[in-house]
Amino acid sequence: MPINSPRRILGRKQVAWFESVPPDDGRKALEERDYLVTQCTHDNLVDPAYLAGLSAVVFSQNTEKPLLIAKYIEQYAQNLLDHDCLERVS
Repeated sequence: MPINSPRRILGRKQVAWFESVPPDDGRKALEERDYLVTQCTHDNLVDPAYLAGLSAVVFSQNTEKPLLIAKYIEQYAQNLLDHDCLERVS
């Protein structure tokens, strides 16, 4: 029986926006390069199974709370690096 899942979901072809909606232009550009574009949460970023298929996470700076991004990077960066979730998307 064949597996009907697209290759991009099985490999590291996923970019997730942390707690925000991916912008249309960013989504379009990534999807044209066969990336799956999603949103993610704290629970996703501490789940090794989720991270196994993730290429990168986009953290967006909030204009009302500009320093919050530093907290997120401090909280998640090491774990993302440990799971090789750092990829140049070209």
